[in-house]
Formats: sequence, structure tokens, C-alpha cells
Amino acid sequence: MKKTLFFLAAAAVLSLNAEVLWEADFSKELAGFTISKNKPEDSIKAENGELVMQFTNGAHKGIEIKQEIPFPERGDLSFDITMNVGKKKDYGSWSLKMILFGQMIAWHRTGFSVYTPGVTPNNWTDTAELKHDQKVNCRFRFDRTKGTLDIFVDNSLHPVKTLTGIKYSEAADGKGTLTFANYGYSKGNPMHKISNLKLETVEKTSEITEAKVVWSEKFEKDGTPADNGFKLTLDNKKDQFTVKDGELTMICQNDPHKGMRYEREIPGLLRGELTFEASTGGGTGYDYYSLCMKMGGMMISWRARKAWHLYHPSENKWYVLNPDVENGVWHKYKIVFDAEERTAEFYVDDMENPVFIDTKIEYTAKRNVVLQINNYGLSAGTVVNKLRNFELKALPKKKSMKETL
Repeated sequence: MKKTLFFLAAAAVLSLNAEVLWEADFSKELAGFTISKNKPEDSIKAENGELVMQFTNGAHKGIEIKQEIPFPERGDLSFDITMNVGKKKDYGSWSLKMILFGQMIAWHRTGFSVYTPGVTPNNWTDTAELKHDQKVNCRFRFDRTKGTLDIFVDNSLHPVKTLTGIKYSEAADGKGTLTFANYGYSKGNPMHKISNLKLETVEKTSEITEAKVVWSEKFEKDGTPADNGFKLTLDNKKDQFTVKDGELTMICQNDPHKGMRYEREIPGLLRGELTFEASTGGGTGYDYYSLCMKMGGMMISWRARKAWHLYHPSENKWYVLNPDVENGVWHKYKIVFDAEERTAEFYVDDMENPVFIDTKIEYTAKRNVVLQINNYGLSAGTVVNKLRNFELKALPKKKSMKETL
């Protein structure tokens, strides 16, 4: 008999409930930034909650703005950026430049790079590719004691690049300088936009050694999922989703791929455990897929003939997780996942022995992920599905080890 085991728990980094130390409000002029170097042909202004920068060519002679902001031992500086808005032909080479506490990062035609003199032959380290005219989140995690810089893109929990040997400037009265400027190497007049610019704390020791609950939903407010923090993203007048006495009841009708859908953001984790209870397939018209759930891209659904399924979009293929789920009866479910290992264990009722182990999960680990609950709409008639008692836990890092017995 073959059995896959995962064990040897270790510490895992968990970044939750970060404190915002500073935030730029671009509804108010330049949000505290001052122009330290001017060039009449360039433009920097606050507009509709964004910092809008239009630059001209002229190496090292462009406009520049600065601000003194808190400079903790470690922190996350993050913002949303749209590069070269609407004009690809105007973006030839280096354009936007940021200096974070003495460390320079510059955006160019295909992405952005970090200035690392003496580390690479050309003194630059490429970090990430970004698309033109597309908003993306960038996060820079600095540690001036260790001299490190972790760079995250698109809210990922995995850094796209980790740099060491970084020499940050000295803090003066707990503050340092943040600068944005036109580097001046691009042709034409590229435009860039920045929004949601903020600095957050990063705990010195944010490691966990045991499971920690980071989100739960007990459906305590009677009414609809919207009364309990979910957002209606696809309405369907045929379906009825109601909450009463701690249970979400979904009366689902046939309407392929157009059934009612609710979503909400929940914490994204590298390693986690999602538990919930479900009663599926009640009613008289259960003959195909009905209840569907997605979390961070991982998709599960329940189908007639008492089966719980997992879908892999890249393969366009369904996997049977458990072929024997009794209809109209409450069952307890557990999904234990590890985004780094690309593994997930699926449990039904028996919380000790998984019914299925997936070694290639399609789950994207970001700071927040979307939990979606919807009616797949493929069953012929009326189907009654119910959910309750959601709980999400962050788990310690696991060193995977597979053993064949």
C-alpha cells in the first residue's frame, strides 16, 4: 500500500494586521511631497487620488519630488503603479526613478531594476517584468539591520527578488527620504501613475510555530451573504441565497454558468487549512454540477452521483476527490494546502485521513485571495445546497517528505 506523508513542522512567516505608519493622500495636492528639482517640460500632479507623472527626455535633468517619511528598522513600502499610460512608443529606456532611503529603483521599458553597484557587471539587478498601461501592485520590504530588500509584485506572497548587501541611508530622528523623479532616458513623453502609496510595519519576529485562525465566517447575521461580508458579483433572479440561524442556504436553478455568485476577500496564505460544513444535492433536480467554490484559483464543485470534484484549469480536467458524499446530509470538509510545495490534502468527515492528495494545485498565494461561492447552474432542476462554519488557519511551514509504505 502506498501512502504519502508530510511532516516535520517548522516556523513559517506570517504577515497579518500590519500597522500603517504613513500613507500618501493624493486627493490633497502632492500629499506632502515637495519639488526638489524642477523641469518646466515635466509634470507631476495629484489627480483623482493618483500621482500622475508626465516626463520628457533629458538624462538626470528631470523633475524630482521628495518627502521625509518614517524609517523603521524594517517595513513594507507598497503602491499601485501604471507604467507608460496609453503610449507604448513613448517608452524607450529608463524613465521613473524611486530612491527609497538611499536605495535606487528605476522603471524602464520592460519592467524595473534595482541599482546594485559592484554586484553585477552593469551595476543593475533586473527584478520584474511589467506590462505597459496595466496597473500592478509593487511592494518593497526593507530591513536596514540585515541590509536586505525583498520585492513583491501583484500582491504575491513570494518575492520575485531578494537582494542582500543593501546599504541604506542613516535614519535621522526615525525618518528617511522617499524620492520620485524623472530619470530622463525615455523618448517621447511617457506618463506613469501611482496610487495607494503607503508604508507598513513588518514585525521582527512574525513566525508561527502552530496553527493560527486568521478568518472565520459563522453567518451570524440573518439575511443574505451580503449582510455577512460577501459581495454579490453575479445576480440571478432564479436563485435564492439566504442566511438564517448560522447557515447559508442556496436554492439553485438551472442556468448554465450563470448562477448566482457571491465573493469576498480573505487572507492569502502560503500554507493554510480551510474547514467548513456543507450539505449538498438536496431537492429533486440534482443531476450534474451545482454548488461551486473557488479560493485563490483553486476550484471545487459538487456533482450528482454523490461526488466531490476538483478542477484544474490548465488541464481543463476534473478530478474526483470523493465519490461517496451523501446528498442532503451535513458533512465536514477540510482542505490543507501548501502553495510552495503545490500540494493540497482533501478531507471529508474523517479529519485524519485525506480522501485525495493533489501534488500540482493551482492556487495563487497573494496577500488577499478571493473566496467565491456560486451556483454552477448545470443541474436540471431545483437543488438545495447549504454551507456553515467556515474557518481558515495559517499553518507552520512544513518540510515535505514523501514516504512509500
